[in-house]
Amino acid sequence: FGILPEGHPYIVMEFLNGHDLEEEIEKNGPMGIERARILFSRCLDALASAHDDGIIHKDLKPSNLFLTYPGQPRELLKIVDFGIAHMAKSAGPGGGQNAARLTSQGNVVGTPQYLAPEYIESQDVSPAVDVYQMGLILCEALTGDPVVPSSKLLDAVMAHMEGVSVPESLHDSPWANILERALSRAAGDRYPDAGALRDALSSASIDSMPPGQGATDDECDNTIDVLRAGPPVQSATGQQESGVPPAPDEVGGFSVAMVAGVAVMVALVAVLIAWSMGLF
Repeated sequence: FGILPEGHPYIVMEFLNGHDLEEEIEKNGPMGIERARILFSRCLDALASAHDDGIIHKDLKPSNLFLTYPGQPRELLKIVDFGIAHMAKSAGPGGGQNAARLTSQGNVVGTPQYLAPEYIESQDVSPAVDVYQMGLILCEALTGDPVVPSSKLLDAVMAHMEGVSVPESLHDSPWANILERALSRAAGDRYPDAGALRDALSSASIDSMPPGQGATDDECDNTIDVLRAGPPVQSATGQQESGVPPAPDEVGGFSVAMVAGVAVMVALVAVLIAWSMGLF
């Protein structure tokens, strides 16, 4: 950022290629747990850095997590929109009363489905608020459905104040206890910050995940393959066919081995002709 010679201020920001997590869930449904572990561990790394600097996001939700290059090996889940972020009192030069707030005390600002109970009650803000919201997002990513289904303010507030639970479909998940702690009604019962939640997810074994816990990673891969294949095409017989190309052993009635053998023979003939003409 800076000031242009003409006196106009400017800021340069990263161009994000992809879509937000909300759109990803709407398009492809529940996320496989291994994919979720990789994406959320890295995302929590970034959030942990913010917490270390005394910054609490306070409005984490699927639409504020941007998935870059979805379905590709380099995909990342990035945190965006720190517009209502909170600076902890110990942060900034001087700390204490000199610390800045990006939102005014006494104002409840956020998305009803993802508001932490202590923030609703008394606008208490700590890293535990972000931990609560990340717990809700994780459950939603793994099941495809928000933990608090209603977006109406009163319904959502009542749900948070009564205490939310880990969805039943995740009760047998190796992450069940981790998610339960992240969603604790009392802030002091949760993980203290994003780094602690990240470490808990990373250390939990996912080998014991029983079948039926959301979508498997194979299902996610299949979904990506279908998306890349494109829409169905009309065949000569009038039947619809997938955009996925036929298997190699079906191409033109030849097997891969036969095609490879012909290619080798052609190459050998070319070498012999060149040798007889004295080109070698």
